[in-house]
Parts: sequence; C-alpha cells; structure tokens
Amino acid sequence: MYVNSKSLTVNVSAEKLFNFLSTPENLPKWAINYCHSIQKDGDVYRIHGPMGESYFHIKADAQSGVIDMYGGSSKDTLHPFPSRVVTLPDGSAHLTMTCVMMEDLSEDDIKKLEQSFAEEFDMLRQQVTA
Repeated sequence: MYVNSKSLTVNVSAEKLFNFLSTPENLPKWAINYCHSIQKDGDVYRIHGPMGESYFHIKADAQSGVIDMYGGSSKDTLHPFPSRVVTLPDGSAHLTMTCVMMEDLSEDDIKKLEQSFAEEFDMLRQQVTA
C-alpha cells in the first residue's frame, strides 16, 4: 500500500478552494492525469481518463473543510483520498490531500505518481487563482 500526503497553499479564500474542489464536475479541470471527462452515474460519477474508466464520489463538509474523495475501478472498490481545506492566519487557503493506493507500487510508479500530483496541484492553483 502507498500513502502520501501533499499540501498546497493558495492566495484565495478557503471557501473558494473548498467550493472548487468539492464540485465533482471540476475534476477534469485540475486532475488532468486522472480525469478527462466525468458523468453522473447514480450516486457516484464515472470517470474517463488515461487509465480507462473508473468511479468517483465526494463527501464534503463546508463547516470543517473536509473533502473526502473516493476513487476506484468499480463502484464497490472506492478508496479514500482524504482532504481538508483551512484558512491560514494571513487569509490564504491551505489544502492537505492524502493519496491512498491499495496496491504496492514500484519506485518508478511512485516517481510517476509524484510527478502527476505535482502537475495536478499546479493546475489546481491555476484554476482557483484565475
């Protein structure tokens, strides 16, 4: 199993960052290495991306800033990507997101995943500051 947390600080309100991230339809705008398109499928979303089809669901609570994202290859195997958005003392928004991959990954796969997350966090920053 692979577990890794990443963080991002952006000079926007926590409310703006939270609202953007907690809207599943925004996924193709920032998770560019995971999701090219998304469509509602019952109580989850069907994702189409470079790795084929997968499923996605969000449970979000604006009061606490928690955005629990779940993704997987089937509706029955959704794995957590726990996230939280908070306001820092200077008014900027801070995101912490944890990636949980159930399978073991090679060193090369981990490097690719790290690069993918860096690209997606850059895209997220661009989207919320535009």
